[in-house]
Amino acid sequence: MNLNRWQVIVTIDDHTLHDQTYSSFKEIGEDLNLTIQQVSDISINRKNKFKNNKFRYAPQIKINKLSQK
Repeated sequence: MNLNRWQVIVTIDDHTLHDQTYSSFKEIGEDLNLTIQQVSDISINRKNKFKNNKFRYAPQIKINKLSQK
C-alpha cells in the first residue's frame, strides 16, 4: 500500500494555475501530461531542461512530498 502523498503546485510569476495533492508520480504525470521520469526529475529539483527555451510563459512546477502521519 502506497502511503506517499505529493503536493503539486504550478505557477507562472505569482499566479497559481494548479494546486493539487496526488498519491503517485503516475497520477501526476497523467494529469499534467508528463512522463514519470519528468515528474521524478521535477520532484528532486533536477536542473530545468528548458533553460534556453523560447516560451513566452514558462510555468514553474513544484512537487513536494507531504509528511506521513
